[in-house]
Amino acid sequence: MSATAGDYLNVLIHLLPRGDAWPRPPRPNLRGVLAGFAASILRVDQRASGLINEADPRTTADLLPEWETATGLPDPCVTEAQNAAQRRQSVVARLRATGGASAAYFIGVCADLGYEGVTVDEVSPHVWRLNIHAATTVTYFRAGAGTAGDKLIDYAAQVIECYINRIKPAHSRVIYNYGV
Repeated sequence: MSATAGDYLNVLIHLLPRGDAWPRPPRPNLRGVLAGFAASILRVDQRASGLINEADPRTTADLLPEWETATGLPDPCVTEAQNAAQRRQSVVARLRATGGASAAYFIGVCADLGYEGVTVDEVSPHVWRLNIHAATTVTYFRAGAGTAGDKLIDYAAQVIECYINRIKPAHSRVIYNYGV
């Protein structure tokens, strides 16, 4: 149960000194001034309660830029625009990252970034294939719009590729399979 402006007004009225100069109930002018203070105190109380949500990166809104700064985000290799939910996922993924070189670790990282159902196959020692069956951006080569050197079809998931390439062991290679 949260307090209301009326609750704070009653508290302020009861905190007034006693005596002839401070009649009970207070005169309308004094009551109006106290009601203004009560509304301000209510806003401060609500903002203070909201800091609980801001302290958790999974629910933050106002402090999301500070969380990103603290975790070194946004990644310089991610150039596509991200909404607030995707930015929060990136912060949480960065905070949860403990390091590792196992298939389970990379599957967990992908899940933290919002890619469910990812599987990892070891093609050869130090070469892994990430099978991503999530919605990704598909770009087809078009005559007249494309240029020499463009891929005929591109399944870019820039956020996951950037993050995985940054945290993978330096001696390993990751092949991304978007499963068409």
